Formats: sequence, C-alpha cells, structure tokens
Amino acid sequence: MSERGISFVTLIATRFPGLAAVLSEHIKENIGEVLPHVFFGDLTRYVVSLVLATNSGGGLAPRRELHEILNLLEETFVSGEEGLRELIAGSFLENLPRPDEEGSKVLAMLGPTLTAQLRKMG
Repeated sequence: MSERGISFVTLIATRFPGLAAVLSEHIKENIGEVLPHVFFGDLTRYVVSLVLATNSGGGLAPRRELHEILNLLEETFVSGEEGLRELIAGSFLENLPRPDEEGSKVLAMLGPTLTAQLRKMG
C-alpha cells in the first residue's frame, strides 16, 4: 500500500483515540508494519461496536465519534486519491454488516457518496 494509505491510517488513529489502541495492537500483530487493508477490517469492527454502543444507550460520545469517523471516510472518498477510495471501498464498505446482520444500522448512517458506492458494489 502506498505511503498515503499508511498516513491515512495514522491520521485516523491520531484523530480518534479509541482507534489508537487498535492500531497499536495491529502493529504488534503485523511485526511492526501497518497494513492499511487489514487495519480497515479492524476499523469496520470498531465502527460496528460504536453503532451497537449507540443503540444500547451508550450516550452521546460513541454517537459523536461514529459520525465523525463516517464523515471523515465520506470526505476522503470524495476528495481522496484512487488508492484511498479503493481502501475505503474494498476494506471498509465491503466488510460492513449486511441489512439483516447486527450493527447494520450503520448502513443508514453513511454519507451519500459512500451509500452510492456501496450500492454500486452490490
């Protein structure tokens, strides 16, 4: 993956402290390397955990963090380079829960561009 993908992963982990521990564990498991596509699987699970926390009355903090992460992904998909769009589509959107799965409420929270991309992917 390009340096831009690694930089984007680092940005996400810096901007969202809950993901800093996820990235740290990711680096440990991958012998000191950042593998953006693998990390985005972790990011997807983290986002779903925020959806579940929000649905179970977890308060305003998880809801705010969830919306901020989704907004960042939307903005990056719209304005980012092709490699970042592929990262978001192939390793985030592709791993989201299906409509009948737990955490699928996240699908209704996606921005218009990510929603359109998800539809295009089938």
